[in-house]
Amino acid sequence: MSGKEPNAMEPTEGIIHYPSGNIAVVACKQAAGFVVTFMSDSKNSQILASFDSKGVGGVNYLNGRPWLVVTESGYTLSDKKGNVVERIKFPRTSQEVISLDVTECISVRFTNRQNIIAVFAGPEGRHEWQCGEALRRTEAPYTSKVLGTKE
Repeated sequence: MSGKEPNAMEPTEGIIHYPSGNIAVVACKQAAGFVVTFMSDSKNSQILASFDSKGVGGVNYLNGRPWLVVTESGYTLSDKKGNVVERIKFPRTSQEVISLDVTECISVRFTNRQNIIAVFAGPEGRHEWQCGEALRRTEAPYTSKVLGTKE
């Protein structure tokens, strides 16, 4: 489990509950990755973060206002009042990690659309999901080696 925090469990599919019995996380495994939704520890189950397998989604502050919104073309960061403080189109050139502890149990680390780590740390352990888009191919097409062409 290199690169992960100590005691991190492998990503899991299913439902994780808070000690109160409220739903904390719903994670569904798909061919391209996980669809993960994190909720508040309350009866109304406010959605705090949600990402699909393409790294598209968002994270909200506890007050319901958006912190991070990720689309296929870029992302926005907002302050707690809801004011947009950063709007960037992909590819993001900075490798600086942007992070937020949404609650004492939920945290998100964002570098780019391919590297979004969402964590739920509860009494049963620490669960970590890579919510970013999985790139299919990072090199030139295989025919470039055969034909000697470059993309």
